[in-house]
Amino acid sequence: ALAAVPGPVPGVTRRMLFDYAGEPWRARYSQLVLAPGTQVPAHVTSAMTDLFVLSGEIRAGDEAAGSGCYVTIDADTELTLSSRYGARVLAWADGPARWRDGTARGDLYGW
Repeated sequence: ALAAVPGPVPGVTRRMLFDYAGEPWRARYSQLVLAPGTQVPAHVTSAMTDLFVLSGEIRAGDEAAGSGCYVTIDADTELTLSSRYGARVLAWADGPARWRDGTARGDLYGW
């Protein structure tokens, strides 16, 4: 029953679903809501990251993913995320991401 908090970039809110800190397998499981027109700057994943689009549509890099689509992002992958009309996404991240532009902001996936 955690409240959604503003994400690290405008237009993104994040609700932590489960934080595996202190467990043998460390990961973050969260829900991201992207407002219409959201542009998430380029970031690089440090570990496998999975996205499941519950509703709406996102662009992960150059690929579109709509409702019911599953996106697997390998470790050390650079990508941007965006949503033209808004989306609700479940995100499982096995490691933190780093922002490509070097700007100090929180982790997109909740690390």
